[in-house]
Amino acid sequence: MGANVEGPFISVKYKGAQKEEYIDQADFTKIATYKDVIKLITIAPETCLATNFISRCRRADIIVSLGHSSATYEEALTAIKTGATHVTHLFNAMSSLHHRKPGLVGAALDSDAYVELICDNIHVHPMLSGLFTSSRVRTKSSS
Repeated sequence: MGANVEGPFISVKYKGAQKEEYIDQADFTKIATYKDVIKLITIAPETCLATNFISRCRRADIIVSLGHSSATYEEALTAIKTGATHVTHLFNAMSSLHHRKPGLVGAALDSDAYVELICDNIHVHPMLSGLFTSSRVRTKSSS
């Protein structure tokens, strides 16, 4: 049992209900005191000025999830390759999938990261939930 920390290392643009004055750049020293309690942390990869944030979380057995983000596809994929293994509530509180700018959604589709969807037919349209789920099942079973 432990804490799921959604912030403060997130995008101001996609902060959701979080207070802007608490949003900050990813800095492991700001969570180091709580590393024995934190089990999962959601970050926006574009807040990782220090490239070792994700690897330090991994060494502390903290799962890194990507979300609340305006990350480019490249930034998100780099974070996944560095050790982020999850995506927090796909499609919500992040830039949209665009044919020229796939962003975090595109990186989630193009990786083996575990993806969280809010399938209440409000947060994500049922067609997208079904499309994403079926594409991931095919991807996972064909590899």
